[in-house]
Amino acid sequence: MLQTEDFFKPRIVYREIGQTMDACMVDPGWMINNKLYMICGENLNHLLYFLNSKLFNSIILSSANLTGGKGIDFMEKILVPDPNLCDLSKSPNKQIIDELLFDYYGLSTIEREYIDSLVI
Repeated sequence: MLQTEDFFKPRIVYREIGQTMDACMVDPGWMINNKLYMICGENLNHLLYFLNSKLFNSIILSSANLTGGKGIDFMEKILVPDPNLCDLSKSPNKQIIDELLFDYYGLSTIEREYIDSLVI
């Protein structure tokens, strides 16, 4: 449940409509309008890297309605890697993050190549 004080904490913000997530961290106090969603809580850097990964944007996001289906109903169904088992925030290098996620989900070489071949 969103609380007023959540607007004064670090949080992730992402747009409602779009083919990619393009999530970003915003400073406390920034206000947003109804065309953006925000996520508050723990392990925000870990979550941010996951949301902007190639795996998320090319595979998971494809199950959302790209014209407005990235809200709470979509997001609460996503299994985010446990930061204790796969801490994405330790290496903000996009290629390394993608490799960590491929390893975490146990993707085969063929699956990795397929995801790498997708244009996002």
